Amino acid sequence: MGCLFAALLTEAEFDVTLLDKDEARARLIFKQGVLLEKDGRTRAAHVPTTAVPEDIAGPVDFVCLCVKAFDTRSAIQHAAPLVGQKTTVVSIQNGLGNAEEMARVVGAGKVVCAVTSQASTSLGLAHIRHAGVGMTSMAPFSTRKSETSAFARLLRNAGAPTEVLTDAPGMIWGKLVVNAAVNCVTAVWGVPNGEILTKPHLKETADAIALEVAAVAEATGINLPYADPVAEMTAVCQATASNISSMLQDVRNGKPTEVEAINGAIVKQARAVGVPVPINRALLAKARKLKPRKRLIK
Repeated sequence: MGCLFAALLTEAEFDVTLLDKDEARARLIFKQGVLLEKDGRTRAAHVPTTAVPEDIAGPVDFVCLCVKAFDTRSAIQHAAPLVGQKTTVVSIQNGLGNAEEMARVVGAGKVVCAVTSQASTSLGLAHIRHAGVGMTSMAPFSTRKSETSAFARLLRNAGAPTEVLTDAPGMIWGKLVVNAAVNCVTAVWGVPNGEILTKPHLKETADAIALEVAAVAEATGINLPYADPVAEMTAVCQATASNISSMLQDVRNGKPTEVEAINGAIVKQARAVGVPVPINRALLAKARKLKPRKRLIK
């Protein structure tokens, strides 16, 4: 996702630099650019890339984290030299707890939360398929209202539909409902998003997960940004039918998944508010046992 947004913003002629944790990968991206495939065509977006924060003239206007939830602390600590008094730090991530982790390092007043329905499938190092265009939603974690609107304008000018909301917890839980159902089901059964809608047992499982998460949200005092969690999850599957979910991509690439920050966090919160979530518990147990699978991305 970081490569996707960096490529779109660079092509819109904004001043963007990718900060990677891996020096070898940073050198590769610097040399070849981000390869962006869409509608059967591939183009290279030449995004300046480094693994050394001091290579970037800081402080910067925006730092945008697009890392896995389990990398949030190390990523924001790595990027901290770029954060000044007026810097806004944007989290475009899945799961719970990312904004809180960032706030511990840079302060809550600098943090903006974002979730996205853009679909990006990794085909290799810095080689992605833009598999679906969707809405990116943003809301200030604390006080950065004008800065939230400013970053939203950047994304819109780069061709990414973006909206600004006021309820960050509701927005994050709204995405969590979808992620918990779609990511976990596709990872456990090894299928693209759209296949959830074509196989009754997968749809029933995804529906049950979405309803369980919505019940936990309600018991927690969270107002979801939609009335029907099953309809929302179904719409996302339709819009991203050919996409390989991020969790399944991680399984296929032999990488750790974000299941603990998604379904694991739901099970933990469900216990705290006394809501039964048997389907989430069962799928969480299955996801924890997943072994790397043969790469099937075409």
